[in-house]
Amino acid sequence: RVDTKSSFLQLSHTGAVLWSSRLRMTISCSLDLKRFPFDQQTCPVSMESFSMADKDILFIWHKGEQSVVLSPNLNMAGSMVEMRTKEVEVEMGAKMYSSLVLELIFLRSTGSFNLVFLFSSLMVLISWIGFCLKPNLTTEKILLFLTPQVVLISIIFWIRSRFLLGVSYVSSIEFYLIFCAIMIFFSSVEFVAVYILNSHMCTGNTVTTAKFRPVILDHISKIVFPVVFLIFQIWFWVSQ
Repeated sequence: RVDTKSSFLQLSHTGAVLWSSRLRMTISCSLDLKRFPFDQQTCPVSMESFSMADKDILFIWHKGEQSVVLSPNLNMAGSMVEMRTKEVEVEMGAKMYSSLVLELIFLRSTGSFNLVFLFSSLMVLISWIGFCLKPNLTTEKILLFLTPQVVLISIIFWIRSRFLLGVSYVSSIEFYLIFCAIMIFFSSVEFVAVYILNSHMCTGNTVTTAKFRPVILDHISKIVFPVVFLIFQIWFWVSQ
């Protein structure tokens, strides 16, 4: 809205007209959070004449980017704000209209989210300790798989409810957490397979050399799981 009490009009002897008025605006901006928390949001603010074409009035930034001053008290937790000014011509019908564009660029700081990535990776590493335990230690293995899985699911729900409420797609940080949860799930599947093989050989009339099969499966998992997780880590961080 225009604050008419804070407006003034000045006419000089050269014919130049200076009109100044204070504007109070509430502006909304749509956000794309697919790359959250590595995203960068740009919110454009356009100012142009409603009825006069560029032949009648031409808008310019008098001092370029110095024409706009951000408040020094501006404080946005976890984000930095930059700005860009542009002068563009907008075509409407058969006429061209002069327009001023201010772009507010919000740069998100990922420092606070690095702990989430580090902690979720640590949960995956903890689940791999089960590969080093004997097949008959079922209680210990269940705790090593179940506890990290519950923690990761809790983190996913916390990220969704705290930062991405109402977003219909999966963000980068959620994709990372879901992949970690899948890694832990397949670790538990490997544990079940080893447990079934070990139980079968303890009850059946199998040759002695067959008792090494569950252990061999654990040895294979010690190599396959870290390699897959390492490939994912390289792909994820390079693509951001």
